[in-house]
Amino acid sequence: MLKMVGLVMHAKSHRNLVSWNTTIAGYVHNNEVERAYGLFVRMPERDLFSWTLMITCCTRNGELERARGLFNLLPDKRDAACWNAMSAGYAKKGRSDEMRAKNLVS
Repeated sequence: MLKMVGLVMHAKSHRNLVSWNTTIAGYVHNNEVERAYGLFVRMPERDLFSWTLMITCCTRNGELERARGLFNLLPDKRDAACWNAMSAGYAKKGRSDEMRAKNLVS
């Protein structure tokens, strides 16, 4: 099924933010981290949902350094959803003390 989604995305002539995010979300929810990341880096534009998807994908997969790298590139670091994704990832790995910002609460 995911191969079909990838083929449709590849063949689709008019891609928009919704189609990019939907395809990435499909990969994320099926633990296809590299495919999701590959699409993410090729996206012509990203919104906060795009960033949150990829940060969540990386933290769920235990890739905290990659997630932190994405977070550092985030255009709007005030976004609570992205902070929550990072906080949850660090907490699940027992590294919540490494989260430097204490002003946002999940």
